[in-house]
Amino acid sequence: MLRRFILCKVLTSDLKAYAYSVCSDYHLAEDLSQEVLAKVLESKVAPLNPKDLKPYAFKMLKNLYVDYLRKQNLRAEYLATEQQLLAKYQLNNCNLIDEYLVNQAFSSLNEQQREIIYLVDILGYKYREVAQMTDLPVGTVMSRLNRARAVMLNYIRDDQVNIDSK
Repeated sequence: MLRRFILCKVLTSDLKAYAYSVCSDYHLAEDLSQEVLAKVLESKVAPLNPKDLKPYAFKMLKNLYVDYLRKQNLRAEYLATEQQLLAKYQLNNCNLIDEYLVNQAFSSLNEQQREIIYLVDILGYKYREVAQMTDLPVGTVMSRLNRARAVMLNYIRDDQVNIDSK
């Protein structure tokens, strides 16, 4: 462990420089490099040889950055669709109260539940695809979806419309 710690100290500056060259954001580069160093220190399979550790850490950093970009794209897509739905509510009178109620029920969910509902029910992804996108087991995706649907149904049944919001 001490040897790996010393190797990480030596690797830190190169790793930060590489991270910055990949993402061009100082704060993100700091976060990514710190996360890689923490994972290397915790890992039981990380190489102890300095020649092997550097490519291992750089590849790990690149993978973390790709994961970060995927999550950012998913969030951006989610927000864009949410804005489209909100715009639609303002333009379309048909079933406005029902749409508003569903929107309020959807907004009442926590972030994890909204993400799963959005991916499965709105975008139509399969459970396995959502599990891969969110790095969750398929069973967790299914249970979160079931709980989110139940929360929305209870919200709609209770008719908890809040006219003063947005």
